[in-house]
Amino acid sequence: MQKIKALFVSTLFVDILKYIRGYAFAKNSIQFKTLDDYLYKLLELEKHGVRYSRYSRKCFSAKIELTSTLLRKSSSDLQVFDQIFLREEYKEALKIILQKLQINSGPVIIDAGANIGCSAIYLSRFEGLENSKVIALEPFPETAKLLKKNLSANLSTFEVAPMALWSKETSIRFDMNFRDGKEWSVRTVEDPNGQVKAVSIPKLMEQLDLKQIDIFKIDIEGSEFEVFLNSRENVKCLINIRSVIMEIHDDAGERTKLYPVFTESGFEIIELGELTLFLNKSFLRS
Repeated sequence: MQKIKALFVSTLFVDILKYIRGYAFAKNSIQFKTLDDYLYKLLELEKHGVRYSRYSRKCFSAKIELTSTLLRKSSSDLQVFDQIFLREEYKEALKIILQKLQINSGPVIIDAGANIGCSAIYLSRFEGLENSKVIALEPFPETAKLLKKNLSANLSTFEVAPMALWSKETSIRFDMNFRDGKEWSVRTVEDPNGQVKAVSIPKLMEQLDLKQIDIFKIDIEGSEFEVFLNSRENVKCLINIRSVIMEIHDDAGERTKLYPVFTESGFEIIELGELTLFLNKSFLRS
């Protein structure tokens, strides 16, 4: 590990090391167990072409090819960056969508649970989806601010909606005790006194003046069960959605109850590791 540290210092800014040492590992940090783990992950990504630079007291910039994103220290952002851009977890789903479905020119992509924007950037830059209209939903205020900054730096047109996807119009609060408690695991809970707006799919489409959605990416920490099992109106809207890429959280509900909602609405289901792809058969290529 000493060799790794030495290589890290020789290849990155010394002040980045001081920066991470000084702030990333507060007592309440649960992102990595030790500084060595964090340095190892940074070094691993650097070997794949990622370059880092200091941005502010709370964030640093990670760049790969034409993509530049701000990541928070002491957070799950580094793992999100790795999953999306290095491991390309959405690549296979997008290849299948473009191969099997008729997609509109200037496709509409909705990213529900957009986090800091990595998935929205990746989806909209994928070959065949370059002229997409991107709408990113992120209810957590601090994350939504970073989301907007990252999309502004990488996309020419987009819209950020600081709201949660839900079974109906309501308000929600945040549950920080879901799964590992990191930023990518903030769960929403309905609360009449909540400070954040939640919206149903038909209301969202009405507000955005959308007739159809080409790709609906959903990663909402278990709320997918609330969205599709407790709302007939949301289910009715599936007829106007060509594809859904969803991360189903099995610790929040039973996917066997979720699947019939889609099959009965005319969707094909394809399992792709942590992701589940739903294809609307009405839009299959002939």
